[in-house]
Formats: sequence, C-alpha cells, structure tokens
Amino acid sequence: MRVVVVGAGAVGGLLAWALADGGADVTVVRRGAPAAAGATAVVIDPTGTRRSAPVTAVPGVAEAPAGPPDLVLCAVRMMALADVLADLAAWPA
Repeated sequence: MRVVVVGAGAVGGLLAWALADGGADVTVVRRGAPAAAGATAVVIDPTGTRRSAPVTAVPGVAEAPAGPPDLVLCAVRMMALADVLADLAAWPA
C-alpha cells in the first residue's frame, strides 16, 4: 500500500510510523522543510522504548513519488489546510 502523509508533526509522524511499521510504503510531506535522506518515523512507546520505521521524506506534494497513492492523510493545522488542499488538487495523477 502506498501512503502519503502530509504533515510531519506529532499526529502525522505517529500515523506515518504506524503505517510504515505495518509494512506500508510511506512518503511524508514535510512542507517547507528540506527532505531528509534515509528518513525514519520515530515514536516513543509507553514503556519509553524508541521505535522507528523507514519512510521517504519530501519537502512538498510535487516531490512525492509519481502515480496516485492508495491513501493520502492530511495532518496539518487548520490554517495550513487550504494551501495543502490546493497542492493536492494540482497533483498530477
């Protein structure tokens, strides 16, 4: 399953980690931030253990891998949502 998570904050990072840990091919859009080579999604579980899963990080929707994903999750603040939706609407299929 190909998944794009727009937003790499607390919610987006947790969703990206959970999906990647479950075997999904996850791309995280970190709007306005440089892409990180070999990016990982990291969470700290309730026991204090650090757990990570590999993801692809890109700085914008346009840089996401070609072709439509199976799922797009928007995990951004409300004030950024209009811009994100405009970016997604212009995304080539």
